[in-house]
Amino acid sequence: MYKSKTLLSILVFVISCKSGADDFYSYYTYEDLYRLPLIPPYQITNLAGFDERPYASYSWELRFVHGGDKNVYGFNEASFPGVIPSVRPTAVNVTNGIIYGYNRRGEFESQIGFVIVPREKIEKVFKNDEKGWKSFLEQRGIKIIKLFEGWQLFKQFKETNTLPWYNPDRDIYPEKVKL
Repeated sequence: MYKSKTLLSILVFVISCKSGADDFYSYYTYEDLYRLPLIPPYQITNLAGFDERPYASYSWELRFVHGGDKNVYGFNEASFPGVIPSVRPTAVNVTNGIIYGYNRRGEFESQIGFVIVPREKIEKVFKNDEKGWKSFLEQRGIKIIKLFEGWQLFKQFKETNTLPWYNPDRDIYPEKVKL
């Protein structure tokens, strides 16, 4: 009897965890934002109503959950109290539980690469250091870097409710949960 209750408890827990993850990937708008889910709780957002015009591709935002780099764009806690650390990715991907992307700006703006490892609470920014960004990804086992543009991903997610890193019909998830 004890084993049955234990197994039933584990099964309920596993189902509830899966359900929560599926909910995270079930919607593409939130209030006045378009959203692309990465790995819970990370998502990139954009103001609803923006389109694919060149300036709009720079408006996707990824907020850091654990503090990240508060001085990415020259703002810091001392001069701007309460600033929410974030990056504005023009391209992103999720591989083996790692979120990574890049912000390729104009010739007078900083190039920003970033890597987030949610399970380790790592939120690393590489400002004007593409070589360091690629090296860090390689150390994490990502040898081939493939990035997807925000609007391309948004269209796919809106139409099919799938992303390159999330497709339950094909058993594709951003990270496999080991039971």
